[in-house]
Amino acid sequence: MDSATPFNFLNMPAMGMYRAIPTVIFACLLVGCMQKKPTIEHQQLANTFMYKGDIAADDAKFNEALVCYETGLSHALNLSDKGDLIVEFQSKIRQTKAISLVHHFKSHQDTISVDQNDLLPATLETKDFTVLQSYGVVSLKRKWTDSKIDNLRKFFGRGRKVTVFPKSGVDFTPNGEQKLTSRVVGPAGFLQSDTSKIEVFSGVYLFSSKEELANLIIEYPLGELSIELSGPFAFILEITTNGGCKIIGLLGDVNFYIADKTSAKVSPGELVFAMDDHFSRKMNVELSTLMATSSLFTDFEEPPKLFKKMRQQALIQALRTKRHYRALVGDAKTLENFEVQLMEEEDLVK
Repeated sequence: MDSATPFNFLNMPAMGMYRAIPTVIFACLLVGCMQKKPTIEHQQLANTFMYKGDIAADDAKFNEALVCYETGLSHALNLSDKGDLIVEFQSKIRQTKAISLVHHFKSHQDTISVDQNDLLPATLETKDFTVLQSYGVVSLKRKWTDSKIDNLRKFFGRGRKVTVFPKSGVDFTPNGEQKLTSRVVGPAGFLQSDTSKIEVFSGVYLFSSKEELANLIIEYPLGELSIELSGPFAFILEITTNGGCKIIGLLGDVNFYIADKTSAKVSPGELVFAMDDHFSRKMNVELSTLMATSSLFTDFEEPPKLFKKMRQQALIQALRTKRHYRALVGDAKTLENFEVQLMEEEDLVK
């Protein structure tokens, strides 16, 4: 038969046609198997790396766990039905990065910790900060003997190292004239050395006040922010995995300075990253979506202070905005390199 002639079963002798049919069927089945095999392999590899990553994370081998999760994610992306698995991998990667950072700074700080016998009794601890709300596990170390925030203990003193565990949070304010309110969700770690100075190691924070305050100083792993405040204000600060921070304005215009070298004015709905000595370019985020999805707003029994004013800013922004993008701005490695995650329909809050 000429190779250029189209193959036609109808032109074949009966016996030849019947002989050809099993061959064709076998070929079709073979192709089908070849198409399913990569999918099965990717599924098996994704599950394997998920399992190995979980074991490494349980053993506090966070770098190894991240490699496993990221490798597993690459296999999950090749699956046709990949939605839930990808979300699970991304969640584990974020949690592992956060826990790794907490573990790193906890280990660093514990190297200079003093013996428990040299600490003052917790019963003598000064009531410098009042806890307004809390949930989960919030532990207290340093200066006084170890303790934790609970229903019976609603305060802590200056100089305490506070650790907020995953799926936990605390909302507190200093006693006295400084009326700054700080809300934190874990995993997080910070040290409040003064009513106007806080050292943050990890976590997500919401700072707010309805009154004009003196300057606020926030020390983060890569640097120090000096903040000028005038009138009511609110902003979110999140520590990134490289030690920088992400800042989102919620209320009022807030001026941030890095070591008096560079500055950034952040207004409601604006996002900026701060590294060691520079700020990134500004981006805009949708405040209504942020307030509907962030644990700072959803996981506490009561909304934060100035919540009504924040919602007003979100409404003003919505009326002015003509175009929306279904995306979340995540972590940052450099000022030019940061994560943008597209939101699925079910993630959107109407």
